[in-house]
Amino acid sequence: MKRIVIGLVALLVALLVATSLSACGSADDPGGAGKGDATSGGAGETASDAPADVDALKAALEADHSSADWYADLRDLTLETRLGAPVLVLHVSWAIMDADWETANVKLDAMRTAIDSYRSPIAVNFTAEGTDGQRNPLGSTGVAGAVPMNEAFELPAAPGTADEVAAWLEAVYGPGGIVEPGAEETWYDSITSIEYTDPGYGMQLVVSTTLGADDVAELASLSNALATTASPLIEKLTIQGADGYVSVGGPIAANPGDGGYYYIPR
Repeated sequence: MKRIVIGLVALLVALLVATSLSACGSADDPGGAGKGDATSGGAGETASDAPADVDALKAALEADHSSADWYADLRDLTLETRLGAPVLVLHVSWAIMDADWETANVKLDAMRTAIDSYRSPIAVNFTAEGTDGQRNPLGSTGVAGAVPMNEAFELPAAPGTADEVAAWLEAVYGPGGIVEPGAEETWYDSITSIEYTDPGYGMQLVVSTTLGADDVAELASLSNALATTASPLIEKLTIQGADGYVSVGGPIAANPGDGGYYYIPR
């Protein structure tokens, strides 16, 4: 059986570890900055002269940091909508899966510190995308009044069965749901079935989808969405793609929405 090789295991763990650290800050804030202050960017309103779009943010970085040793590794910045939240994507010059993690993390931290300093309203949630197309989530900030998912919305209780997982996703992310996914997001419509079954290696929550191995961002969003359900079933989770399987089970969030993106209240 062919397996999709994608970086979803690390993603799911990164999203869910935050739930166990909420008392002393989030997983994105090992120093314990506290609620609404998930990273060094901190919480609060943006400055009146903060870069308001990607082009302005890129121009500010070029003007202020073009001589920094990390600047040449930041190939591009793009803004996406993921699970209805703004996500700033840092396109870097190395492959995520083959990276020298110590070196990469130092550079990513420097990039984040520089971007956070502008308090831009588009710099709420962050992810890095490498030359291999894989992604590494980089956390969220409380800039522009952004708050964690479970503070921004009144979410349904954690689902306990496969049918309830499907109903939860529909209620939260489906048409007319609590969260409005971006027009470019395809992960929800790609789901063909959600079952608790044995795909050949033990009972699992099996989510079948039309996504392929190249749909890295959409597969990551699907994994993220499932994590935010806080369903105990995701401890053993398999996503069945169009050309294979990937197991992404991991820790269970304490509450629905834990480990999700930050949202700017409407």
